[in-house]
Amino acid sequence: MHACGHDGHTAMLLGTAKILSGMRDRIRGEVRFLFQHAEELSPGGAEEMVEAGVMDGVDVVIGTHLWSQLEVGRIGVTYGPMMAAPDIFEITIKGKGGHAAMPHQVVDSIAVGAQVVTNLQHVVSRQTDPVDDVVVSVSKFSGGTTHNVIPGTVEMVGTIRTLDPEVRKSVPKLMERTIKGVTEAHGAGYEFRYKPGYRPVITTKR
Repeated sequence: MHACGHDGHTAMLLGTAKILSGMRDRIRGEVRFLFQHAEELSPGGAEEMVEAGVMDGVDVVIGTHLWSQLEVGRIGVTYGPMMAAPDIFEITIKGKGGHAAMPHQVVDSIAVGAQVVTNLQHVVSRQTDPVDDVVVSVSKFSGGTTHNVIPGTVEMVGTIRTLDPEVRKSVPKLMERTIKGVTEAHGAGYEFRYKPGYRPVITTKR
């Protein structure tokens, strides 16, 4: 089970297929049932399915997704951008390791990394328009092996969520500018890797 409820998505799809299969004589045309694979693991997802031809000849698509914030029994309908583009970033902070009792002899990758995490929040709060929907979240921070050694490197992984294509292009540039500034200020280096995910889900009116 994935946290957004793919087990529920499977149950909804199969349940709908079962009901509509018993109503074939009352349905004009063709009904296709599609389950989007690899929703958060690019490449895959809807784009790959479209390329395979599953949408050929399709007039209308009804897509559903569980939403835990919505109370049970209620269905939400929205138009325009709904699900953000889920891009991934990886950051390596390169310092100089050494004994924790002699911090003046090292370039503390953990201390520098912590400042990078803090300053990345300014990309959203101070460097993008407040009306733009942007999320920059560091969800993994790894470094060190024991209590008395400052590590030479730390690794960070996280997600960028955007709805607007132009904002999506700008955020990685703003992030790297921040990372570069913080690391240079403390004599450290860095690697920044950005992996584009899928485009946002946009619901159109008919």
